[in-house]
Amino acid sequence: MPYCQACGSMIDEYDSGYYARNMLCIPCYGRKSSEVESIGCARCGTRVRKYESRERQGRQYCNYCYNELSRVERLPVCLVCHERIEGWQKAQKLPDGRMAHESCLRERKGDARRLMEEGERKAAKEGEGSGTILGAVMNKIVSVLR
Repeated sequence: MPYCQACGSMIDEYDSGYYARNMLCIPCYGRKSSEVESIGCARCGTRVRKYESRERQGRQYCNYCYNELSRVERLPVCLVCHERIEGWQKAQKLPDGRMAHESCLRERKGDARRLMEEGERKAAKEGEGSGTILGAVMNKIVSVLR
């Protein structure tokens, strides 16, 4: 004879929904489902159960929004315009390992020229630069910017 996991009362053997209700009797299952607390996602507003939500920086998010925020956070940031570089945007890796939009470097936005020269100097100090393919590409970009 099965028993309710919450209150311990006996469940009839012909009750086929016992396992579907997580081994609870009908009154306990009804009580539990009404006590479930749902909250709104801080980004999209979707109502989700509190135990199914994920917390980030003190705010509750649904799984989709949490994963999207994590993805966006991992994207590299342009050194010139300080915006995130999406996967579809063309980007150039500078000699010091940082990233910048090709359009930012081409249009000489902000301090692009200065940043390129600093990166070139750092690469020369470390012994990289002219001997590598990346160094040759960077030298060409610097010569175009001048």
